Amino acid sequence: LASMLYRQTEGNPLFLVSLLHDMEARGLLDRSDSNSMLDRDLHEFAAHIPGTVRQFIMLQQERLSAAERRVLEAASVVGAEFSAAAAAGAGDGEEWELETVDECCGALARREHFVRAQAIDAWADGTVATRYRFIHALYREVLYEQIPPARCIRLHGRIGNRIEQGYGPNARGIAAELAVHFVQGRDV
Repeated sequence: LASMLYRQTEGNPLFLVSLLHDMEARGLLDRSDSNSMLDRDLHEFAAHIPGTVRQFIMLQQERLSAAERRVLEAASVVGAEFSAAAAAGAGDGEEWELETVDECCGALARREHFVRAQAIDAWADGTVATRYRFIHALYREVLYEQIPPARCIRLHGRIGNRIEQGYGPNARGIAAELAVHFVQGRDV
């Protein structure tokens, strides 16, 4: 139970308390013997995000500018860790300016809001951008699940194409990542 709780909350006290309250309210915990015992299989709550946590994240999201929301939406499609170059590839019509996307993510990271800067990412085509990571997997999940299906398919396709182009002859090394984007983008 402890390792499952840690995987789900990454040790964040707010998320941990919210998850425990949610589990108790849904009847997954039985405290009848002064010990918290899981009444059902651990996997029943592994993918569930408590409503209070979801509302907390959505409230933070509402405070973002429209541009920041669009960039984070694209980033959530890329994955828990993402290159600003990949997120920029999701732009409508033409690619978004890489510099603009990188500056947007950098500003969010400096405010410790949604993402953290990780390292510099250099691609085979000469693209250099910052690599970021969502500060918590639940932020990414909430953002990702709000994307309408048709848009999500389109974003996966664009991101897959941009990553494949950027990695060029080295794309075979990230075949699994590309496969996820192309399958989700309905380009088998």
